[in-house]
Amino acid sequence: MPEADRRTAADVRRFAAALGGFARRFAEREIRLGYHNHAFEFGPLGRTTIWDILLAELPPEVEIELDVHWLAVGGRDPVAEIRATAGRVRLLHMKDLAFGPESRDAPAGEGTLPFPEIVEEARAAGVEWYIVEQDEPREPLDDIARAFRYLESLAS
Repeated sequence: MPEADRRTAADVRRFAAALGGFARRFAEREIRLGYHNHAFEFGPLGRTTIWDILLAELPPEVEIELDVHWLAVGGRDPVAEIRATAGRVRLLHMKDLAFGPESRDAPAGEGTLPFPEIVEEARAAGVEWYIVEQDEPREPLDDIARAFRYLESLAS
């Protein structure tokens, strides 16, 4: 979401309406459109947040693609946000929040996030896809393999 579309609540509502219009047109062609969060959506915007406005304004045709790392960086509980978007969240980006003062990502299972609870809530919420991802991997293929093995161990 460009900065110009998130300065005021009215800006966010206009953005949500435009995104909803695209999603409805795409749905007619059997194409799905989703919104992926980062951390900025959870900062204050007047008496609310960009995220709260988006959830209220986006039509059901816009799927929610949550990133559990950015939820945590933004001060939100990933488990609670998955629960709050149940039925709309179809994809989860599964990267961990590394230990330490920086908000650096880590392979799933190697940081501070409660992945057993995240996976359990995601199942209940109807999540279809779990995306192993890192923004700044140290060893990309090895990091992906470790995260995949960890998440696979939670699936059984």
